[in-house]
Amino acid sequence: VSTEESKEDVQAITQEVDRLERIVRDVLGYARPAEAALGPVELSSWLREFAAFLKPELTAANIELAVDAGVTADVEIDANQLRQIMLNLVRNAQEAFEGRAGRIELALHREGASGRGKPPDVAVLSVTDNGPGIPTKIQPRLFDPFFTTKPTGTGLGLSIVARLVENLGGKITFQSAPGTGTRFAVLLPIHAHLRQNGGQ
Repeated sequence: VSTEESKEDVQAITQEVDRLERIVRDVLGYARPAEAALGPVELSSWLREFAAFLKPELTAANIELAVDAGVTADVEIDANQLRQIMLNLVRNAQEAFEGRAGRIELALHREGASGRGKPPDVAVLSVTDNGPGIPTKIQPRLFDPFFTTKPTGTGLGLSIVARLVENLGGKITFQSAPGTGTRFAVLLPIHAHLRQNGGQ
């Protein structure tokens, strides 16, 4: 066996081990999401920092990144789990472009019951892309465990995201149509004791 062939074998084995590790990690992440370590987070500054972290990679991939965080929202969440959720959503949007140029917008706004002078009580973090959209026929299965359209995917990415959002006391929604792009929204409760300092 030549040295070159040995190198190729080692490379193939390494890639397979990486793939299997990813599958095991995904399965464990789905089965046993870590307990949320809750703490106060102001989402507009968090989102700007998150966008600054992503920008170089997306710019290199010819994807424009926009941020709309004109409101403030104080929530009590696990910032690491939120990062995992948002990274997964951005990666999915990035992969949807399949190497083509595109645009992703990260946004924060507030909504909810605002009767009797109460401010909105839900923070909405969204990831919107102008990619090809999600085919209508697969949309009902999007959060199903082990459902994937990717050749090397485990089908646990979005189901883990949904579990993590649930872990944070929130919910996730999406809107998509073929040819018009996709928007995922993560809704997180603004807690009463934090709302007084929550800005507009």
